[in-house]
Amino acid sequence: MPSPYKVYYPQDDSLNATFTTTKGCNYSMFFSENSILNDVPELKHKIYDFSFTIEGETRGFDARIQPTVVLYLKKFLSNDKVILYTCEDKDNRGLFRKNLFSRWHSDNDDIIKKNFDFEANEYKIYATLLYKRTFDQLQIFESATDKLYKELNESKIDS
Repeated sequence: MPSPYKVYYPQDDSLNATFTTTKGCNYSMFFSENSILNDVPELKHKIYDFSFTIEGETRGFDARIQPTVVLYLKKFLSNDKVILYTCEDKDNRGLFRKNLFSRWHSDNDDIIKKNFDFEANEYKIYATLLYKRTFDQLQIFESATDKLYKELNESKIDS
């Protein structure tokens, strides 16, 4: 696997990071706390949304982007957190993004990847949860997410 790009953390903020490719593409990666399971006290401040963006247009395939993003996510997960990555399908590319993200994590035996899809506001939402097998609230978390997934599939969400 190619070596990752150097990641920069603006103002010592571990929730935000940037990197620039050799082709001059600037990427931003960031986490924001998710409150979806805050009614479970043990999970409060444990679940974070992950997003990454590019300024401008991509300039072809770059094999170093994957290891850069994966390393950043692994570092975050080592702090006993859960990552929620969602892809809306408004542009009909949500499933592609979900599958790409899933492939990036297919060879990580120490990370559990849980996919679930649902509809909200007439759009398909593809979601992936990532967490370490050693997550300190593993049983509580898996029980809560199984319940949430069942609720999402039983009723259409209008948000």
